[in-house]
Amino acid sequence: PAATATPPPSPAAITHHGRGLRGKAVMGKDGYAITPCGEQAQRIMEIAPEAQAFLDTYLKGGAHEFFVEAEGEEIDGGHVRVTRFHRLYSQGPGCEAQLDPNAFVAWGNEPFWAASDTGGSLRLEQPGGDALVATDNEARSEKGEWIVEGQTAKGLLSVRLAPGLCRDGMSDALYAWSATASFEGKQLKGCGFPGFERARK
Repeated sequence: PAATATPPPSPAAITHHGRGLRGKAVMGKDGYAITPCGEQAQRIMEIAPEAQAFLDTYLKGGAHEFFVEAEGEEIDGGHVRVTRFHRLYSQGPGCEAQLDPNAFVAWGNEPFWAASDTGGSLRLEQPGGDALVATDNEARSEKGEWIVEGQTAKGLLSVRLAPGLCRDGMSDALYAWSATASFEGKQLKGCGFPGFERARK
């Protein structure tokens, strides 16, 4: 067996099929267009076959304009091709969302919880209590899943992102990752979203 490589710095790196692509998309009669964050002009958005099912599932809700967070690549004619969707929604922060330096975010409802990995600090927050913070984390990928673990003042905190369609129940958002946070013998389930790596120079 091959030696285990150093774990990638984020789930976005594991799944990296191109650069991060974020922007407002519209569905027209002849296909899709996107205005990428930071750009003014609309571009034709093509969908790789392996990404089409995710988009089709989302569009069953009836949305015609939606926000895209995905991986993509530039192709001829100034078009972009989505190779993998991470999250689609119609109501939300869009290009205003501050995703750096998150390696990932995850959250769930009933009870509400949120976890994030912000450059070496794994945090789990729930209403009415102090955040659990683990600063010395280990991250690894296992069978396509992304796992981050670290010791907090109350014991081990583990957050796992697994590929799979996920809805948060509070919005029309569709995620490509489900999430589980484990600590003190409890498991919290929800949806996850890998952050974006900064573009490599």
